Amino acid sequence: MKERNIAANEEVYCYLIDSLAEVGKLDESNGLFQEMEKLGVKPSASTCICLITAFIKSGKQVEACSLFDQMTAKNHISKSAIEPVILKLRKIHKIDFAWDFLHALFSRDYRPDAAMHYFLVHAFCMANRADLALKVFHQAVIDNEENALVETFNVLIESLGKVDVEGARQLFQLMKNRGRVPDVATYNCVIEILLKGSLPDAAYDMFQQMVQQNCQGNLVTYKLLVKLLTHPKHVGHSPTALNSFWKEAKVEEAHEFLSELSRKGLLTFGEVDRKGSVLEASS
Repeated sequence: MKERNIAANEEVYCYLIDSLAEVGKLDESNGLFQEMEKLGVKPSASTCICLITAFIKSGKQVEACSLFDQMTAKNHISKSAIEPVILKLRKIHKIDFAWDFLHALFSRDYRPDAAMHYFLVHAFCMANRADLALKVFHQAVIDNEENALVETFNVLIESLGKVDVEGARQLFQLMKNRGRVPDVATYNCVIEILLKGSLPDAAYDMFQQMVQQNCQGNLVTYKLLVKLLTHPKHVGHSPTALNSFWKEAKVEEAHEFLSELSRKGLLTFGEVDRKGSVLEASS
């Protein structure tokens, strides 16, 4: 093309830069990127993201951050471009490099907003890396005293609860201490974690908190309560009224308990969507 004086457009450069980066020829890939800028060919967001990801995979976090800063300053990409970078790293099983990149950005005073913070925590949790999700959470919420969405707490509590029940409980308490009001998804998640952790009394106490906060349950809550109140295998050692339900198999009493909650409007039965929200409630 060059020999015939055919000018390459952005699409051609993008293919070349991406291909060279994929096979580890990062210097050549970066050289082409610099060349296209000198020729006045504006790089697309996908081209920028490709090269940033290539730097990250090669352990060159400083270069990745510098390029990210340059491209955002020139409005070639927005700060939300972090999302496709993280997704690409997760897809190729390089999620550890994602934290290295984010840590480098944090050291340059990068501050994700609440929506970006949720995305980052969710991405790490989906990769079964609650440890990295906690690092992001700690950096943004603990160190910088920023607040987080209820949904961010929910996804982190759920992921952490798979490996650390007590840690999930502490995170729930932190959520309340930070003034975030737990929703039905929060309570359902914590109750289920406590049940799986063989802590039925704590699960019941959590449900009582839910009732006291007038948080309306849904079908998921109902299923958890049935499991809680009628399954002897969850019997604890403390002589509570709840344990008598299990030990004596008082199914009728459990049913009446649930019915009373329904009459008070604190428990609804009906179809639910994928997030557990009630679509059509019926008595």
